[in-house]
Amino acid sequence: MMMDCYGAINLKLDDMMGIYDLLNGVANVANLEAVAPPTLIPYYYGSDPEDVGISAYLFLRGGHITIHTFSKRECYFLDIMYDGFFNSEMVYNYLEINLPFNKGISNYCVNDRRV
Repeated sequence: MMMDCYGAINLKLDDMMGIYDLLNGVANVANLEAVAPPTLIPYYYGSDPEDVGISAYLFLRGGHITIHTFSKRECYFLDIMYDGFFNSEMVYNYLEINLPFNKGISNYCVNDRRV
């Protein structure tokens, strides 16, 4: 599952604890088992002042969830790689509520890469 989310609320994109909780929430709603707590890496030292935000990942039994936020650009990118099935619609709906984005300009796709 990959999501490119634009038009997101900028304050939530810069909230370290909020992103930590969001990753745990995504795993929970998708019924995916985390094998360690989320790891977050703040990014505030790049050469382009617009490229600030948070990169984070959560290791799963059989995969991972990653997110990269860009608060000044009001966007984030999330992917879930998992060796199994999960309800991607529930994840989409969870993100729509907990880290809102503009559906009209965002991208969402699910691929079965086991084939």
